[in-house]
Amino acid sequence: MYRSLRIAILSLGGALLGINAGCEQHQSVTSPGALPRYLSNDASPAISHTTVFAHAHLLERRGAYERAVVQYQKVLAEQPQFLTARNRLGITLNKLARHAMASEQFRLCIEQKPTLAHLHNNLSFSLYLEGKYAQAEQAAARAIGLNPDFGRARMNHAVVLSKLGRHLDAFEELKLIGTEADACFNMGILLTESGQYADAAQYLEAALEADPRF
Repeated sequence: MYRSLRIAILSLGGALLGINAGCEQHQSVTSPGALPRYLSNDASPAISHTTVFAHAHLLERRGAYERAVVQYQKVLAEQPQFLTARNRLGITLNKLARHAMASEQFRLCIEQKPTLAHLHNNLSFSLYLEGKYAQAEQAAARAIGLNPDFGRARMNHAVVLSKLGRHLDAFEELKLIGTEADACFNMGILLTESGQYADAAQYLEAALEADPRF
């Protein structure tokens, strides 16, 4: 259930790709998050793009976003169609508040795979962070059109609808992804953020009426 308002991007699912260095690592200890070192530079085989991707994802998970961006870009320089790497690059750029750059990466992802709902949702969230609410609403609507059961896209849609002043439409979306109490509570939060405190109080009271234990 959606007990509290959550705005999040859904990253591309699936297990992390395996590391295929194809050679023996140096016996000396490497620093955390470092690529493997080899016994001699002239004998070192090329590091595969899947290894670089795994390294980038590790750096991202550890919060080293700048370094992760560099590694994702290296992957894409070799493999421009590596959709997972481009999607994660967009997500990481948003973590660095480079929202316009992130949005462009998600657009490129969508050009490659236009039927993947989570890519449209990622673009929607990125556009929301840019402050481009009308475009964000359209992208969220496309995500929902591709996957009507995509709860996170509906939550994001509700958020941008509220930003556009379409509060009743936002409430209708919220009712589709949780209980009545959840929907009233989340609507109350959205209205509070927009400064409509009296209306927010009414929704919060309605949440308590729907579920006194809320």
